[in-house]
Amino acid sequence: MEEETSEFPVPLGQISSMSSKSGGKNHLGAFLGISNRADRKTFLGISTVERALKQIRSTLPSELVGAQRERMLLLAFYSLPGERRALWKATFHFLGSARADDAWKSLPSFERKAFERYDPDFLERPWEPETVREALSDWPELADCVEKAADWQRPAFSLWPSIRRDVEAWEALGAAGRAALAPATLAVATIADDVRLLRWAAERVTALAEEYAFALESEREEDDTVDDDPQVET
Repeated sequence: MEEETSEFPVPLGQISSMSSKSGGKNHLGAFLGISNRADRKTFLGISTVERALKQIRSTLPSELVGAQRERMLLLAFYSLPGERRALWKATFHFLGSARADDAWKSLPSFERKAFERYDPDFLERPWEPETVREALSDWPELADCVEKAADWQRPAFSLWPSIRRDVEAWEALGAAGRAALAPATLAVATIADDVRLLRWAAERVTALAEEYAFALESEREEDDTVDDDPQVET
């Protein structure tokens, strides 16, 4: 499934436990391995990051300086689903090679980190499209895309059946399993570019609804837009 314009794109945002709204900027840095100021300066100096953040920089309050500003920019970059997706695509081609860690040490992929945290052996999972299709049966058009999934999308789709089971068995999960589930679900939704996966999880688990507040807010905005459409009388 080569990239196409999604009808239900993942909106700009991050899970609440890693976002500024919950005071979790440090959590994002620790999750990505960009936890000190030297690492953040290196990260923010990368040309890809500078281009992505060019407009965002000008919108930040002038009083936001130093480490606080750097953390906010880090969050801003990893809140861009298109950048996360592009970074995963680039990272995927290095996985399994001797260059994998060195090539992306200064610009880590959120999706790679999320998948490794959820299942360190995620790349060893077999590609079973029928199992994936069944797990996506709530969204027939998305399930129909599985057969033509690109190589870089298959690891994400392969994880969805287990992620779905874990969401449904949330009460039985331990703390580590719950902590790994939120970013892994976001990563799958980002690579599939389908926000409905996040909304499905949020409908079933209150804690995930809090984590995916940005996705639910975008849904309410969509509903408001529909309500504002003029009605045609017949």
